[in-house]
Amino acid sequence: MKRLMNSIEKMLLRIWWLYSYEVNNPILKNISLEAASALNVRPFNKIKISDKFPLVNAAVVGFRCRTIVLTETLLELMNIEELKAIFLHEYAHCKQKHQTKLLTISLLILILTMLPTSLIFLEIDSELISISLLALMICTAYIIMLSIARYLTRRFEFEADLIAVEASRNPVVYIDMLKKLKIFEARPSRKSLTSIFRSHPYIEERIKKIIEASIKHIS
Repeated sequence: MKRLMNSIEKMLLRIWWLYSYEVNNPILKNISLEAASALNVRPFNKIKISDKFPLVNAAVVGFRCRTIVLTETLLELMNIEELKAIFLHEYAHCKQKHQTKLLTISLLILILTMLPTSLIFLEIDSELISISLLALMICTAYIIMLSIARYLTRRFEFEADLIAVEASRNPVVYIDMLKKLKIFEARPSRKSLTSIFRSHPYIEERIKKIIEASIKHIS
């Protein structure tokens, strides 16, 4: 029973943003408007807070980028300038249409992977072999799609970081924000194959990219 409850909790953590409520906080609204203006994008219509889980996270909900969800722990951890950096990061994702790009590419990968399977499936007479082959190809297609999709999300995170830093013109604040997030980052003691399925790059890598970009900009 305990193992089942842990599994359910892990599943709920993946959809933490569903457990949120809208707030009309003038400070957050002002931060949102300033960040949107800096990147010349439409501001969020709704700002929501999630306090069900002890997470430090922020996410934009929907492809139209109308709603942002912030965890209460994140709000308690960050100061105003760091919160603005977070809003800039999320707006950068919207400006670059990262969610739409990710969905489009994932669907294309799935179609291209499954199409050969469908053609082979029609040529096989044995029902058992056909079902076994179909199951194998579905698993293979999913692994390929997931690994490529996660690679893209990591690239998108780097891109959003650099856009946000350029808009804020203050890499120090942005790096300070990332260092606070690093406290909560779960990192394995050694690299493994599971790292290819990470949705976000390690924070050390993100900070390194920002420093490198800042040095290039200065020189």
